[in-house]
Amino acid sequence: RAGCVVDIAKLDRYITIQQATYTQDEVNEAVPTWTTFISCFAQRLSRPGREFIQSARNVSEAGVYFLIRHQDGITAQMRVLDGSQTFEILD
Repeated sequence: RAGCVVDIAKLDRYITIQQATYTQDEVNEAVPTWTTFISCFAQRLSRPGREFIQSARNVSEAGVYFLIRHQDGITAQMRVLDGSQTFEILD
């Protein structure tokens, strides 16, 4: 959230933001290799999840976001690692 003030005392998780580079495998499909873009302290926050129907299946999403100090270059093609959990970056 642009312009918000971050209380660094609440940045209690150490997360890793990764970016993918792609190589071709033996059947010529793109295979991602994830490398660290940045590791930093963050605050993990929850927001209401949602349920919807996609391709005739019920799908649910958990609402989690991470608050970090400003960092240029983060995109929706990256992912977040928080311990053993992996999160897609949606927006």
